Amino acid sequence: MKIKMFAAIISTALLILLQSCQTTQPIVKKEVVVEKKVDTKVKKELTEKEKYEIKKNQSFGYQKIKQKKYEAALPYFDKVLAADTKLEVAKKK
Repeated sequence: MKIKMFAAIISTALLILLQSCQTTQPIVKKEVVVEKKVDTKVKKELTEKEKYEIKKNQSFGYQKIKQKKYEAALPYFDKVLAADTKLEVAKKK
C-alpha cells in the first residue's frame, strides 16, 4: 500500500514538474522562396516562315474537324500551339 502511494506521489510530482517546464516560445514559420524560371526559348517576333507554318497547320486542323476526324486534327493543333506560344497568329481570324 505504501509503495502504491509513493508511486502516485512521484508520478504526480513528475507531471507537475513536466508541465511547468514547458516553454511558451512562439512558433516561427519558415519563409518559402519560389524561384520563377524564365523561358529563354520565347522569341520576340515570329518569322514569316513560322507564321506560314502556323497558318498551314491551323488550316489542316480545321479541315480535319470539318471532316469529323477529330483525332487526326490534334497533331496539327499541337504543332500550332508549339510554334505559336503567345497565340499571336492562331488567334487572328
